[in-house]
Amino acid sequence: MMLIRQLAHLISRILMIPVHVATNLVRLVVRFATLLVRLIGNIGRTALRFLAYVLLLVAAIAFVADATPALSGISAFRGTPFSEHIAELAPQSLIAAQKAVSEATYPWVWAYGVNLLIGLPTFLLFGLAGTWAAYAGRRRKQIDVYAN
Repeated sequence: MMLIRQLAHLISRILMIPVHVATNLVRLVVRFATLLVRLIGNIGRTALRFLAYVLLLVAAIAFVADATPALSGISAFRGTPFSEHIAELAPQSLIAAQKAVSEATYPWVWAYGVNLLIGLPTFLLFGLAGTWAAYAGRRRKQIDVYAN
């Protein structure tokens, strides 16, 4: 309880909101995190494993597409950034996302946060996301504890 109060005071100073509002905000975030952990604990792990397979499949396809010109001797290996794929497939969505993020937050969030992430090669971005989903959805070892 003391940690929640300290965190609420810190948030109230940063966001310039009353302490009781920050306390309720912290409690809401803790409850949401508890709900997510319970969701992932049961059905969510299977969904995360499935998501991991799909993300890793996309990463493998993107890697093969990027490596094919290098393997055939046409050009050197170059990982295509995810932003280029989005710009080719849905340029208006990329522009709208940039505008929405810049208006909802600070413009540097797009420039130094989101732009940095979508500037990664597609195979690396999806590979990292798939690896995270596979780790989060892994099967846990059951430990049986018997007390007499």
